Amino acid sequence: MKIPAAFRLPALFFLAAATALAAAPDFNGTWNLDLARSQLPGRPNLGPSALDQVLTVKLDDATLAVSTQTTSALAGKVTTSDSYALDGKPHDFTPATRPGGAPAKGIRTATRTDDHTAVVILEAVTRGTEADAITVHNTHTWTVSADGQSLTVVTTIHGTQGEISTTRVFARAR
Repeated sequence: MKIPAAFRLPALFFLAAATALAAAPDFNGTWNLDLARSQLPGRPNLGPSALDQVLTVKLDDATLAVSTQTTSALAGKVTTSDSYALDGKPHDFTPATRPGGAPAKGIRTATRTDDHTAVVILEAVTRGTEADAITVHNTHTWTVSADGQSLTVVTTIHGTQGEISTTRVFARAR
């Protein structure tokens, strides 16, 4: 059967668009930290019972919303929630206060990559008062594996002590 030329080009365009949409990874769901595949420099190997982290992620075209439940030997169970506007514009936010730490303020910009395979979050966090303020720049890159079973969050911190990177790998909860 011969397909008329008038139908071939639109059909190819539709097929390409459908393939591109199908290729966008699904960030949504519950994810469990996989310590064995993560790289957390500066933290001794405490074993799987010493640090547990569960992310609940909701991602749409405008927002990345994350609830994080962290359980550690030192702090016990701590739950935090955060939301990132994916509009590529800077937004003020209040960073988590460290125990005994100086007050903090921050500005963050979050975007999805053009192919929707990653979320990139840029932050400038300033801690302390004007006289002793220190600003640290953070880059967080979120990606999901091709099979949709792993979420990787790479964080690079640029501060007074140089550059420090961590990689947290999460497995999709069944």
